[in-house]
Amino acid sequence: MAFAKTSQELQRDLSQFDEKVTTTTSGLGLFVMAGFGRPKTVPTTTNTTSEVQVGVGLHTPREAMVTYRNQHMDTSIVYCNLQTEISLETAYLLRGRWSRYVHWHVGLGANGGLTVGNKMMLIEGRYLADDEHPSQQQAEEMNKHTYGAKQVYYTRLFIPTGIKFRIGPRWQVGMDYRLGVGWQFVPGHDTNRIAVTGAGLIGAKYSFN
Repeated sequence: MAFAKTSQELQRDLSQFDEKVTTTTSGLGLFVMAGFGRPKTVPTTTNTTSEVQVGVGLHTPREAMVTYRNQHMDTSIVYCNLQTEISLETAYLLRGRWSRYVHWHVGLGANGGLTVGNKMMLIEGRYLADDEHPSQQQAEEMNKHTYGAKQVYYTRLFIPTGIKFRIGPRWQVGMDYRLGVGWQFVPGHDTNRIAVTGAGLIGAKYSFN
């Protein structure tokens, strides 16, 4: 309930309930990045080049849930926090190629983000099994309320890797993957460490030179 702007209306007697915390969240994101490397007129002694990337990211609403269940009472109480995040990104990359048409990169990156339009949902309904999501309940089986939630801040460190395929003089398409750690800052509460954070991306790259 640390995410809620006001917790009084969310209070329930949970003494007879078992807690189940969903520690994994997922969602979709859109990233727009610009890369700045050495001019081609500068000679290099290896097949690798370096590049600094900066950009922004927009993450669609992610949900983090805590579920309280009592099978004997056939009752579940779910607290669901929905967050949309805007982030600023930066990374230092080493780029190389295996052939004229296959390029790779690896590096070190970081981002910082804040959430907007946060919501806290309280869903009370029938008992949910381990593999069930609250959305699988029928409308008549649940009582749902939505409240405002606090703005949350994030920072992450990650290792970006990727492979690109050249499809023209200036265009490449390919896949990227990020793996790292992060921290979540909730105003008025302790900082939460995110043990593993990752993202898989599919995208295109255009070169101006």
